[in-house]
Parts: sequence; C-alpha cells; structure tokens
Amino acid sequence: MTMSQSLNHTLLFFCTASLLLLASCRADEKKTDRETPAAEVAPGDTCTEYRTEKAGKADIVFDDFLLAYISDSALQWKRTRFPLPHIGKNGEKTYVAEKDWKMTTLFGGEELYTVISNAEADLDLPTHTDLAEGSFEWIYPDKDLISAYHFRRNGQGAWYLDSLRETSLKDNPNGDFLEFYKKFATDIDFQKQHVRNPIDFVTNFTDDDAGFSTEHFKLNVEQWLAWQVPMPAGKFTNVVYGKPDAAQVAASTLKIMSIKAMDGAFFKTLYFRKGSNGEWYLYRYEDTAY
Repeated sequence: MTMSQSLNHTLLFFCTASLLLLASCRADEKKTDRETPAAEVAPGDTCTEYRTEKAGKADIVFDDFLLAYISDSALQWKRTRFPLPHIGKNGEKTYVAEKDWKMTTLFGGEELYTVISNAEADLDLPTHTDLAEGSFEWIYPDKDLISAYHFRRNGQGAWYLDSLRETSLKDNPNGDFLEFYKKFATDIDFQKQHVRNPIDFVTNFTDDDAGFSTEHFKLNVEQWLAWQVPMPAGKFTNVVYGKPDAAQVAASTLKIMSIKAMDGAFFKTLYFRKGSNGEWYLYRYEDTAY
C-alpha cells in the first residue's frame, strides 16, 4: 500500500468515526430534550409538539383553551402529551399511544356544565390568566367514579393535556360533599331537610324605567322547590382552576356549585355550608343569568 493510499484510508476512518460520534451526540440530545421524566417515558412517544408549541389567543384563560381543545382536532393532537399517562382507580399506570387516541369532546354536546368552588373569591378563577395547571372532571356518583383530564402549560405558556386519572369519590378532595350532593339532587325529602328555611335568593331584573338591578329575597322551602334549578345528578362536571391544596379543599365548610349553560344564557349558583352537626345545607341561591 502506498503512502497516498494509507493516508486516504486514515482520512476515511476519521470521517466515519466523526459521523458516528455526531449521530450519537444528536441521539443523546434528543433523549435528554424531553420534559417527561425518564421513569414515565414509554415506547412510541412520537408527538412532542406540545413542548415547543407557542401560546395563542386561546391560551389566555383555561376555559377558552378547553373550548378550542374540544373543537379543533388538529390542535387536540398537537396539545396532547403522548404517550399519555393514565392512572386507574387502583393506582395502576398505563399509557395511551398517539395511534390509539380518539378525539375527546369533554363536555361537548352537553347543555349544562357545573363547577364546584370552595370560596367566593374562587368564582373569579375562570378569568385568571396566570394559572399553570387545571383539570376537567367527569363525575359519576352512581359508579363511584371521577374521571379527570389534567392540563398544564408548557414553557411558552401553551396549555396541553398532561395526564388522565380515575379516582373514587372518597379519594377526591370534594368527596364528602359529592356524596351529600348525590342524595340532595335525587331525593326530594332529603333535599327538604337540607335547605335552610328561609334561604337567601339573589336574582337580576331588567326594568324599562329603572334599568338593570340585582334584588335580594328570602325563600321558604316550598318556594325553593318552585324556583329551584335543574340539578344534574347521574353525570356532571367540575372544572378545577390551578392546583388547590387538597387538604384545604377537603376541610372547607363552604361549597359553591355553579351551573352554567354552554351558550352562556343560563347561570345559577347554589351555596352550601356544613353545619355544626357535620351535615351540608343549602343556604343561598343565585339566578344571575342575563
């Protein structure tokens, strides 16, 4: 072999080695670029767009994103973490691959949805723009099941679906209240026994001469039964804004259930307080649709 041939072989070896080293570095770079902890990585994690997706107009408040997520299939796939962790009622963890995902409409098609709050200040949470996490829950009291979709923001402020979780009512921070509400909404005799007499009633009026006004009244139990709002029972929702402290939610003696129409034309609020005997009671009812 001539010196020229030996030199060519040496150059070829170093070029090949360099290319292999570069490919290895890029592979390592790709592995360490995930947001997902190594323990949660599963085969088939092909959709990583949620990590780099920039925030848009629909990301400003959580409610707007939820509406966009259920109505735009392309957005839904881009804003879902795959493989999607799914934690069952018994704590078992599986993953939903991108190829197995079916578009979810969450509360799409429903006429009403409900939100449970633990303080009057929480009623403003849907307007907050600084939330980093949020959840949408389907509650099935008769099945003792709560199916939750957990969302979070990425580094660019864009929301994405991060995980699915199923729990029983007792394992939910609102479990004590949900067990009560299941009976309150379906048993008229039980309901009568758990309505303060009288209860506060707040509603809006529009008068051609006086204009718009908010009026306060007192309702006895029979009047409440005549005025009461249809209360979803077998299947209803909760939207969790942010990440509230579970212990504080469980210990709260106030629960506010907002019942809203999807088209915004219907908004009623039920206020419940736990008495000294440990029982929940409805003490205030607001009909503030406008």
